[in-house]
Amino acid sequence: MCRVDWLVIVPADTDLTIEHGVGAISLEGTTGDIDLRIGAGDVTITESEADTVSADIGVGAIDYEAVEPPRSVDVRVGVGEATVRVPDTEGYRVNTSGGASDVINNLGNDSSSSRRITVESGVGSVRIDPELTPFAAGQGVLPAPRRRPFEEGPRPVGRGPSSGTKRPRGPSVLGTQPPVGLSPRRGA
Repeated sequence: MCRVDWLVIVPADTDLTIEHGVGAISLEGTTGDIDLRIGAGDVTITESEADTVSADIGVGAIDYEAVEPPRSVDVRVGVGEATVRVPDTEGYRVNTSGGASDVINNLGNDSSSSRRITVESGVGSVRIDPELTPFAAGQGVLPAPRRRPFEEGPRPVGRGPSSGTKRPRGPSVLGTQPPVGLSPRRGA
């Protein structure tokens, strides 16, 4: 079996449009808009500061985490799970729909908000949660790290003031198939 992993590093403010047939995609630290079309695969988006996020997944799952309030999040999953976490420092107009889907909305719905979250799932589960931020509720400590659903091993704790280290800025994109026009670098 042959496997090729891609690591594409772009400036943080790059608008991303990704069309991917089969395989996993990971985005980290993006501030530009995100538009994803995935046939089958799992998507993980972390530390996003994007204003607009759109994801359409045929079969798979998405785990989206925003560290800045987005203006618009549109997620559609045919078969699979969708998890959306956004800061609760702003209100959001939340719309969910689905056929045979479990829907959990722990964020609430502000029907007068100009910020919107739309999550649709044909078969699977939908979960919308507030993103925990450092020093949330006056605790003065970072929340316990969460495992990303498609990652092995522990997740590093965020960039909060008490973490002691600052991660380099700039998103990374990791996929298992090349975007059109790129050639893989094969290693031993």
